[in-house]
Amino acid sequence: MNQSPAPPKQFMTLAGLAVLGLLLIRFTAGPGSSDFLRRTGGIVLILSGPLMIAPLFMVKAGGMTPLVDTGIYSLVRHPQYLGYMGFSIGFSLMSQHGAGYGLALCATVFFALQARAEERQLVEVLPGYAAYCGRVPRFNMAAGLWRRMRHG
Repeated sequence: MNQSPAPPKQFMTLAGLAVLGLLLIRFTAGPGSSDFLRRTGGIVLILSGPLMIAPLFMVKAGGMTPLVDTGIYSLVRHPQYLGYMGFSIGFSLMSQHGAGYGLALCATVFFALQARAEERQLVEVLPGYAAYCGRVPRFNMAAGLWRRMRHG
């Protein structure tokens, strides 16, 4: 069986390190002083959870799988990365620490770069992926919901 090459992971490693730093700040520096930002961060964390978990049940781990374009994947192409971005932003809002905001920004950028690197590979090896990219937004869930409401 001809296996496709593993997706590049350099950006994922950098994003993971930024998230670890963010968690370290959050749990050592304590919560921020703004109740509004702490609550907003908590809401963002709660909303991020399903985005991170749902894909685990929809895509076979390891190796190449057929294109999945149903469920959450009909709204956004990278729900897990969107969830990870929300996770980072949520924790930064809870900590309200300057370094935390910086690390959340870095993590978000690295997750976005990782998604783009994976897409370049998937267009090459997965039939129909380029057309899927034309139909479904990368991270904009509002646009994905709007498209689904208009086109069914």
